Amino acid sequence: MRHNIDLSLVVAMTPERVIGRNTVLPWHLPSDLERFRAITTKAGTVVMGRITHESILSRNSTPLPERHHIVLTRKPLPVWMDSPESVTAVASIEETLALIKKRGGSACVIGGAQIYEQFFPFVRTLFVTTVYASIEGDAFFLCPFDGADWKCTDSSGPLLRHARDDHKTSFDVYQRVVHP
Repeated sequence: MRHNIDLSLVVAMTPERVIGRNTVLPWHLPSDLERFRAITTKAGTVVMGRITHESILSRNSTPLPERHHIVLTRKPLPVWMDSPESVTAVASIEETLALIKKRGGSACVIGGAQIYEQFFPFVRTLFVTTVYASIEGDAFFLCPFDGADWKCTDSSGPLLRHARDDHKTSFDVYQRVVHP
């Protein structure tokens, strides 16, 4: 089923595909956070699961500025988490895709692992940060993007990009060869 939306996915992971531990990122990478902010602010809308939304709120006390949050959840969000100006809770993929289209047709999927898997068939662009470290985790990025359906269109790294970065990273962009 084709959707007229420009859906991207933004993920940071180790070569072993670890993306998280205990609902948080297990590294400190200011350079990746800058990249994440630029990509997601340009899209204007971010799609995430409830746990990722709660993690953002626990870290920042507010939703990410300059972006509308679509939170896919089976449970209603507490009133303090659901704000019509910046956060909308939805119950299905179809509702999410319809809301993205209504909001201009562009969005970034930002996690967690189950949300990545559910939206991967609709994604056109992957923004992948590879974190060169051996890190234990309990959340993994399992979506396959190394086959003929994907083409790397931009690659840089591995570099220590910022003096405060914990690890070297590479920044890669992949385009789906056949759009969903």
